Amino acid sequence: MSLTLLATEACLGLTLIPGLALGLLALKRRDADGGARRRLLHLTLILLLIAGLLALAVGILAHTFVVRIDAFAAQALFDHRAPWLDRLMMLMSALGDGRARTTATILLVAFLLWRRRYRWALALGLVMVAAAVLTPTLKTIFHLARPSLLYSGADAFSFPSGHATSAAALYLVLTWIVGRSTAGLGRVLFAALALTIVLLTALSRIYLGAHWLSDVLAGLALGAALGLGGVLLASGDDRAATLGEAWHGAVIVAVLLGVALVLGPKAYAKAERLYAPYLGRPANRVVDPGHLGGAPGDRIISPPGV
Repeated sequence: MSLTLLATEACLGLTLIPGLALGLLALKRRDADGGARRRLLHLTLILLLIAGLLALAVGILAHTFVVRIDAFAAQALFDHRAPWLDRLMMLMSALGDGRARTTATILLVAFLLWRRRYRWALALGLVMVAAAVLTPTLKTIFHLARPSLLYSGADAFSFPSGHATSAAALYLVLTWIVGRSTAGLGRVLFAALALTIVLLTALSRIYLGAHWLSDVLAGLALGAALGLGGVLLASGDDRAATLGEAWHGAVIVAVLLGVALVLGPKAYAKAERLYAPYLGRPANRVVDPGHLGGAPGDRIISPPGV
């Protein structure tokens, strides 16, 4: 058994057991202060989401059924490839590109600072920086190969998905912020739009051969944990208890749309250059039946059949 697997199993226990304990404590404190109980539930969810990420890592490193599900999911998506789906998936992946994501974050943090929502701005900035730092760090630690050879060097590592992590973190925090500024139908519509974008971004990474299902699930778990941490930080603002002005939500939507319109075409062209040749290959030649990651520092071997 590798040292990486043993360390991952130890970390799993260190997050799962406290997470369950905090959850039980939160359920028992029904008569306690609502804010304190809500914070306990947030912490419980954060620990359980991290435990979910670690459980997936254990399943992959130990070559369990997780590996077979990954191969099945990848093959199922490739079996249903179509030109319009190719374009949609490349677009969703492009809109989750690091440049667009960073630009949107900077503009939104600047807007929140202008509106003197300092804690909200700090929360959003910290969450996105943490996502940008943690994903490459975890990829290097777990050293798992992608389904394809589209990437090289450190970018060839797969677990967890950076696109899925950042999308989940960004849109969870933004959904909370919009919820503080918009009531009723507007809040529901933004939450539905955010969820759709996050899920399509995650799905696009599997469809394009950039990640496995376990990669995007781990990324979603990590992003959600970071997003919840950001919400915990932002909700500590005294002004968070009051609703902001309704136009704040409209500005956030306008910023996201503007970034997509300005940077989207160039990002899509980049995605097309990278993924179009890969999507043009026969489906039965692009799925690796198992993960090939070894210990940190090991060379990634080309997947068989690719």
